[in-house]
Amino acid sequence: MQNREQLLAVEEPCRSRRARALELVERVLRAIDPYEATRESLRSVFPQGNSRANVHVLAIGKAAPAMARAALDELNAVGGFVLSPTAPISALSPLTQLQGGHPSPSPDAPNHARQIIAYLRALGPADELVCLISGGGSALLELPRAGLSLDDLSRTSELMMHAGASIQDLNVVRRALSEVKGGGLLNACANTKVTNFILSDVVGGPLHAVASGPTLPVHERVGHALELLEDFGVRSAAPASVIALLEGAANGANPSIDPSQRRAATVRRVSPPNAQIPTVTPATWLVADNDRAVRLLAENAQALGYTLQVPSNQLKGDAATAGERLMGTIGSLRPAVGLAWGGETTVTIETPNPGRGGRSQELIAGAARAALGSGKFQGTLVCFGSDGIDGQSPAAGALMDSAALSRLNADELERALAAHDCFSLLERTGAVLITGPTGTNVADLLFWLP
Repeated sequence: MQNREQLLAVEEPCRSRRARALELVERVLRAIDPYEATRESLRSVFPQGNSRANVHVLAIGKAAPAMARAALDELNAVGGFVLSPTAPISALSPLTQLQGGHPSPSPDAPNHARQIIAYLRALGPADELVCLISGGGSALLELPRAGLSLDDLSRTSELMMHAGASIQDLNVVRRALSEVKGGGLLNACANTKVTNFILSDVVGGPLHAVASGPTLPVHERVGHALELLEDFGVRSAAPASVIALLEGAANGANPSIDPSQRRAATVRRVSPPNAQIPTVTPATWLVADNDRAVRLLAENAQALGYTLQVPSNQLKGDAATAGERLMGTIGSLRPAVGLAWGGETTVTIETPNPGRGGRSQELIAGAARAALGSGKFQGTLVCFGSDGIDGQSPAAGALMDSAALSRLNADELERALAAHDCFSLLERTGAVLITGPTGTNVADLLFWLP
């Protein structure tokens, strides 16, 4: 934790509870390390390891470098690519490293995609492709459909995100506008055996939603993307080229998905560790996901002397509203029982110049708003993004306890929430968590220690 000293600069008993909360965050992040999780999966699927010949590796996403390193340690890879938002690192030879943009595609994203496609097209039946896919890949790997520009795609995604679209709805639109999403990348390696290993950041959703599923085909309902732009009220603001392409697809004049070029697939959701996803072509294995992270959260809390209840449903909906409702949930728990939860909330941005913050910090601010109304806050509440990045801020998330609450007032909370500037407020309060990028991504985690 990069700002540990600042977080612990409070009086007892908050100081001791915060210290245990920070230890729990660090334990969980170590437990969901993508290198170890990927290595475990590879060993179970490829017990012969380095004896396999003609293995190629394609790693895409925030966890790509760590997952690729695991593949190189377990398999005799002869080549491939690592596409991530981080600068190239050593010890990944013979893989070619490409640095892309996140949360928006970098200008060279189409060139990166074409480079990867050319490599895959050169593979033959004797080759084997191991794909390591993690969250963040939607922005990293992008090739617009004919007639669209990269700006068209970025603008459309931005409109949907600001309108509060879920990742599933957002990816329906992304897939309709992209040549490489929704199994599109498989078109370049139709004669090569492909095995997927997925580190999922999509809570409760299908695996083809992770990185928009470049190597997992999906059947889309014709016209669905256009309906979503309408439903979220952004159709009139979307680029004219996007509307023209989607209208053409809906009318059958320019179908956005050609079923003859895609392999059939039905994705059924299961939880790891190392669980094979049935009825999927190509073979797909789930390395880690939010469900596993929540279980590890509860297990590590127990090792620290806490019993945490795990709700059966997922944390979702508007972030600030979820934070307010959370206070009622905490109040209904049995004495000495805490809470471990996972999921992904949303933030709808209507202000033209939003400040810095993210959904985890808005959830904490919402909880603080409810606590100020009741005049008390017991225990320590923590919410953070497993990737170490919460929205447009340098924080992973934030915490709330009586020490932080004593430094807040209702008026400044309302202003911060209205401006989506919760980072500025919570940083002054000494309540933000700064871990730096973690190299993994299994969505958001929340816990409350009584």
